[in-house]
Amino acid sequence: YWTWNRVTDRWALRHGDWKIVRYGKGAPRRAEEWQLFDLARDPREQHDLGAEQPQVRERLHARFLHQRARDAD
Repeated sequence: YWTWNRVTDRWALRHGDWKIVRYGKGAPRRAEEWQLFDLARDPREQHDLGAEQPQVRERLHARFLHQRARDAD
């Protein structure tokens, strides 16, 4: 996963071919706040699949929260 500075305010996590991204508005607190992309089929991130694949988005959101918690220690 990665984050950008407070001015840019971007958040992302990649796992396999899946990637979640959030632009602006602070750290994502709910899975619905992310955009979801299948990088194998959409490398330019043009089609948000979050509504079509909510279980994938939720799983990646959980991974993001887990990693952020580890970094806070």
